[in-house]
Amino acid sequence: MRKISGILAALGVLVVLVQAPPATADRGTHRDADDTPGRLDIRSVTHGHDGKRQVHVIRTYGKWDKRDLSGKNRILLVTKIKGEVLTGVIRWKNGGFFCSIPNDARPCNQMPHLTVIHPNAKTLVIKNLPGPDQKVYRYRVGTRFDGNVDWAPRKGRWVLHRN
Repeated sequence: MRKISGILAALGVLVVLVQAPPATADRGTHRDADDTPGRLDIRSVTHGHDGKRQVHVIRTYGKWDKRDLSGKNRILLVTKIKGEVLTGVIRWKNGGFFCSIPNDARPCNQMPHLTVIHPNAKTLVIKNLPGPDQKVYRYRVGTRFDGNVDWAPRKGRWVLHRN
């Protein structure tokens, strides 16, 4: 009888372990109102991970083309790490995404730690390898289109992302 109850207990532990969700890094979404004229009105910003890479997904209410990010139109990813605010700017220039980050400005595909993808008419995906000081940081996303500016979140608020 002891042998059977020992086997049943072991099976119970195994079932609990199999049903336990895997450990995952922080993931979250901030939704924004349909409140800014133009194609780059932010619908939502989502953060998560793809392996070791941080992923930020920006979705808009309007459809837009890569070329809509030329001239003064752009997407901004602003991070706050240990009190320091850093702004990354993404725009379309010379047939490709062009990224400006502190102390570096060049085509995004020349930055080995960064990937920028426009998978459909309403989405931009930014993947980057985090630095060692990016265990916890805050971020917000901004867009500029034909003079209209939208921020998510609004009013100086920040989204918290834990790696």
